[in-house]
Amino acid sequence: VNSSSTAADMDADSLLKLQKIIHEQLRANIHRDRRSLGKIECELRVGRIINIEQDERLARMPMNAGIRQPVILPLRNNIKWVPGVDATTLRVIDDGIHELYAKASPAEAESFVFPHETIERVLYITRGRNLDYPDDRVRTILTPSSMSELKRPLKHVNIMMPLLPFDLRLSFAEEMDLKQPEHITPQTVILVRRRKRVYYHFPGECWRVDLSQVDKFDPATTTFSVPLGPNDRPSSVGHEIEFELVNAQDEDPYTAAESLISTLGTVLRPLLTQV
Repeated sequence: VNSSSTAADMDADSLLKLQKIIHEQLRANIHRDRRSLGKIECELRVGRIINIEQDERLARMPMNAGIRQPVILPLRNNIKWVPGVDATTLRVIDDGIHELYAKASPAEAESFVFPHETIERVLYITRGRNLDYPDDRVRTILTPSSMSELKRPLKHVNIMMPLLPFDLRLSFAEEMDLKQPEHITPQTVILVRRRKRVYYHFPGECWRVDLSQVDKFDPATTTFSVPLGPNDRPSSVGHEIEFELVNAQDEDPYTAAESLISTLGTVLRPLLTQV
């Protein structure tokens, strides 16, 4: 596995600009002073920044035709972040990673965290109780030993990628396991999400790659059984590609930014022909 590979289809200036954006955001957010929660979570997601009125990706609109380098875009009323990819794209990425593993040297293959099975979890999402933080969400897993986790969003950085067939979102959040599992009912749950996720971790890199199928259910018609029953049908099915900084608070921002560029180039290379 050549973890030093980069997205050759992007010019050097664009790669440096993306690495600079990521480095600056990591430096400002992963070691920030905070008063409340536990660990910092940092994730990069693949998706699209679209114009809602025209239902078109912003990077493909005529007004942005002259832009080639990555650009941070604030969201406005008519500009929206849409996470995820289609099922075919997710399969292409998964096949590409399997191919890398098959070609790896014995030493590389030994340190390649290659999954043997997909991890499936059902998350019940409720709102946090701190009125000062209206975006707080509590994620509860119903198992014989149920657990709840509070997640507090800190910042989203939406990056338009004109030379690629997708855009990126760098997200920072605080997370804390709750001592007592949240008491959930159909009245308090705002979303039921079943995530089938497979993890990959390349040798020498500090970012983990998560490929997921995400099924969303209407709480009003969900049985709340473990596992969900055969009559629980998802209201929507999505597919997501995420890169998570494994130990965000312990990483050097420059090293982490450099590692992310390397991992992005390795994982997303099969998609670059779609531009």
